[in-house]
Amino acid sequence: MSFKVPSFMSEHFSALNPEEKKKDIERYKRWHKNNFTELFIIHLEDSVEKLVKEDESKNDFISKFQFSYVSIKNKAQRRLLRELIKKLDWKV
Repeated sequence: MSFKVPSFMSEHFSALNPEEKKKDIERYKRWHKNNFTELFIIHLEDSVEKLVKEDESKNDFISKFQFSYVSIKNKAQRRLLRELIKKLDWKV
């Protein structure tokens, strides 16, 4: 049976015997299809959009340093959120 898992889980799956691996694959598939998992992914995507809009809507007077700091912080958060989304949204 060929089954791809997210990279962060591959070490766990490779350490299992075939029977345990089969059980864990089924557990992963159930978890992946769960409504709460989908809601969590949607929440992360919404958080990314909120950070993008926050960067785009900087109309008030702030110093260049403050703007750069906020912009860099938001970009780092967006990158982290996108990485999480990518890892969670693995197609089974």
